[in-house]
Amino acid sequence: MHAQTARRLEPAYDFPLELKGHSGARLELRWLCGTSIVRKTAGTTEQNERLLRQGEKQRRLTLFGLPLPRVIGEGRDGRDRAFFDMEYVPAPTVAAILCEGRAVDPQSVAEALRRCLALFRLTRSGELPDEGFHAKIDEVAGRCAGNAHTDLHRDAIAATAVRLHGYAWNGIPASLGHGDLTLENMLQTPKQTVLIDCDCAWVSSDWLDLAKMGQDILGHWCLRQLYLAGSPDLPTALERLAGLKPLLDELAQECDPALPARLPQLAALHLLRTLPYVRDEKVAGFVLARISHVLSAG
Repeated sequence: MHAQTARRLEPAYDFPLELKGHSGARLELRWLCGTSIVRKTAGTTEQNERLLRQGEKQRRLTLFGLPLPRVIGEGRDGRDRAFFDMEYVPAPTVAAILCEGRAVDPQSVAEALRRCLALFRLTRSGELPDEGFHAKIDEVAGRCAGNAHTDLHRDAIAATAVRLHGYAWNGIPASLGHGDLTLENMLQTPKQTVLIDCDCAWVSSDWLDLAKMGQDILGHWCLRQLYLAGSPDLPTALERLAGLKPLLDELAQECDPALPARLPQLAALHLLRTLPYVRDEKVAGFVLARISHVLSAG
């Protein structure tokens, strides 16, 4: 892929409006030449390299016609934190639509994902080493040991790690991928589904992209707050979420006939990887319960 140098922008904007995000980066709605844009800024200077790689990846994917916001430029703020600016897409996420009990347009989601996955499959090059997955399981379990919010669940985390180690992790193709293909990173406009917040993950594979969807559709990660609040909206949200399961199954089969049987373990691994970041003991318990359910059901 050929990179096109992004235009550098001066950080001269007034009255930014902070948006909600989950990655640790700062998201702001800003005004540029009569147009609303979104600026994504690294949380710390140590995160600069990763954020700039994310922006470059997003820019390259849009050059291939994939449905992501166009990157406009990049720069550094007054505290030397890297940022990049992109188009603003005024639309709710698929996760938010589900949490509100509204219907998602599965055809719109399918069209966006098929375009992405078709490209990603063309970039496959060999297999990811299985030892990398075992190392990741141990790394995540080890990082949980220093998290007060997961400490009450240390025995369950250790048992979950042992269970995941028991699965085969060979045969997973290496390819280009979005990197964080959750329902929280899909915006649904009246015309199309737009993907946001692509990431430069520890390993990249179209299988792992679909497993990120499985984290939500099988693991219910996007509904965690409804679960914990005992929300009366949960049954409707679950029904709407279940309506996306046939699409996940179809995409997995199209991606690789070997993938559907492996999807639960990959989704469970993604769920496990959320644990070092949780800030609520109840969320940790929810994640572990969902991992158990996904692996048992699969």
